[in-house]
Amino acid sequence: MQIVFLVFIGLCIYSLIFELQIYKKNEEMFSTIGIIVGFVLFLICFLCFFVCFWKKVLHLQSENNKRE
Repeated sequence: MQIVFLVFIGLCIYSLIFELQIYKKNEEMFSTIGIIVGFVLFLICFLCFFVCFWKKVLHLQSENNKRE
């Protein structure tokens, strides 16, 4: 599951770099919208990854509490 999120984060970063290159070549509104969309996708993916990581931490803490 974590590998899927890491691949998605990599794709989002790649799309951001690609959009920045397009933006440098021709400064159109479409490029700006593309950068914003790529950044939003990156934020969503980062939040999903953080939530999954936090759930694992809480799950491990609950298991440790049950053992005690």
